[in-house]
Amino acid sequence: MLCVKKHKLALSCNGVRDKTAFVSVTEFTDLNLLSDYRFLEDVGRTADAAARDLSVHRPTTNKFINYLRNRARRHNINLKTLPIGFTKRRENSTVFNKK
Repeated sequence: MLCVKKHKLALSCNGVRDKTAFVSVTEFTDLNLLSDYRFLEDVGRTADAAARDLSVHRPTTNKFINYLRNRARRHNINLKTLPIGFTKRRENSTVFNKK
């Protein structure tokens, strides 16, 4: 452990390899290629997860749904809605005319 601490102090190393550091063509090995490939896969996985995350795409407030629920509650109707992201919710064409 002493050599690890010495290395970190001498080179200002934090112990985490920089995945985006430049590697010249002469020093490039199969391990560097595999590391780059895994890095790109990880970036793709992260981007895909972010695109699928419903909390990012969810509107902060849905005034229409809240208004509809409140009006239904006034008429003693227990209105239940599907969560955001469900296909049936998107296909639902229920409307309420305020007039």
